[in-house]
Amino acid sequence: MAIIDSIIFSNNLQKYGYRYVIEQHTDHLGRKFYYSYSCIDGSDIAGSMLNRVPLIDNMLAEAEINSALDMIEKGENVITLEFTNWGKVNLASKDRKDKFDSDILELSGKKDKLDNHPNLKDK
Repeated sequence: MAIIDSIIFSNNLQKYGYRYVIEQHTDHLGRKFYYSYSCIDGSDIAGSMLNRVPLIDNMLAEAEINSALDMIEKGENVITLEFTNWGKVNLASKDRKDKFDSDILELSGKKDKLDNHPNLKDK
């Protein structure tokens, strides 16, 4: 689950015909997330808020995936997932492993250049 309720928390007219809007999004655990922005008076604020919900859901899932991978790398136990599933964590772990392999290859090449540079050899 993720966002289950969204409301316009604040909607104030500002100078020059702009509005300052604060949205409040609540997840299935009762946690609240706020998003604020300015827009031209007459903008579809409710529509913008509803369009933002999938983006917030995705951000919550991505954050949870990264947190789970960080915990696994530290040898910690990941008990539950609230916003994603283990299949998505597994896919992300493969991407992270590929990035690590690429970093290792790049750093190994740099190390080899340092080890083999003629001006850096012990004489």
